[in-house]
Amino acid sequence: MSFLNKLELLNSKPLHVRTENITTGKNISLRIVFLSDIHLKGFNDQKLIENIIHTTQECRPEIILIGGDMVDRKIALLNLFQLIEQLKKICPIYIVSGNHDAWVGITEVLNCVKKAGAHCINNSYALIKSNSQIVIIEGNQCKTHFKDSYRICLAHHPNDFYKVSDSGVDMMFSGHLHGCQIVTHTQNNLLYPGAWFYKWNGLKFKHNQSTLIVSRGLNDTLSIRWNCPREVIVCQLN
Repeated sequence: MSFLNKLELLNSKPLHVRTENITTGKNISLRIVFLSDIHLKGFNDQKLIENIIHTTQECRPEIILIGGDMVDRKIALLNLFQLIEQLKKICPIYIVSGNHDAWVGITEVLNCVKKAGAHCINNSYALIKSNSQIVIIEGNQCKTHFKDSYRICLAHHPNDFYKVSDSGVDMMFSGHLHGCQIVTHTQNNLLYPGAWFYKWNGLKFKHNQSTLIVSRGLNDTLSIRWNCPREVIVCQLN
């Protein structure tokens, strides 16, 4: 592939669908779509919103998880409301916030997603029934103590993965691939040169019995990428 074919400016390419299959060892069958780092700006957002909705529909999820950094500016809250309202028609949505959401105003952002119909789990959790099992979706600050359940942590930043893993969480989703959207090569699921400077600059990590899935994100504050496709993650738990 040529240099120019790997270059993406201003979200000019279709969204990439990345598939992850996770064996839980339990009687679970759950199809999850994970979206992160949407970075809506309040202008030129419509094409991205339409692509997210269409691609998510095509993936046929049972639940949608959103890993924060939803907006970059307060004016984008109207577009965020539109996106969540449409995604909610597909299936239930569970959200945590990111650092950009906090900069915009965490109260305003969370009120927006709640009014649009999503569930914010920053400091709480949700119970999802799958076959005869219970799947727990918990925010990064929530420490549940359910026994014999499959636990998923939804976070924006991957830094706490080891601590989360040690607490007994089976799986973690995060985004926050900031400043690392230029990829020259990959090795062992790590993206270089970013992985030389940022230990979580990769796609998938393991610790103890836990798995971390990191999203390359759907958008950027500065919309320039090379060899790092904007992505929707489909995770099938079995």
